[in-house]
Amino acid sequence: NEKDPLLPPKLRKESESSFISNESRPSKLQKDILKAFESLESLGIVVVDEEIHCNQTGYSLDIVIGIKNSQKEMAVEIDGPSHFMNCSPNGATTLKRRQIGSLGDRPLLSIPYWEWDELSYRSNRQNQQT
Repeated sequence: NEKDPLLPPKLRKESESSFISNESRPSKLQKDILKAFESLESLGIVVVDEEIHCNQTGYSLDIVIGIKNSQKEMAVEIDGPSHFMNCSPNGATTLKRRQIGSLGDRPLLSIPYWEWDELSYRSNRQNQQT
């Protein structure tokens, strides 16, 4: 919004450029979850994109999934240990979730690392028992 009184236009432009220029590298956790979503294609779940920038918020989105033959999409955030303090989202994670949820153009699914670890553990145990 050009009438934003909080930052002068030049500083706002520099801040935005700096914010969106930070490149991220997918973690092993993120790669594992991406593979899991890719394996769901036969169920109609498709990976639309990964590591994209949300135009409305400037945030990077880990994965965007969709439903085959539909325009509906969902952003997926994989939240590793650095996103939490004592299993509660830290301030940056809370802010990102809130802003993507209210300003973004798609719903947000956050996957905390411990939930994925638990699913992986159960799956591995089940595979060992069969």
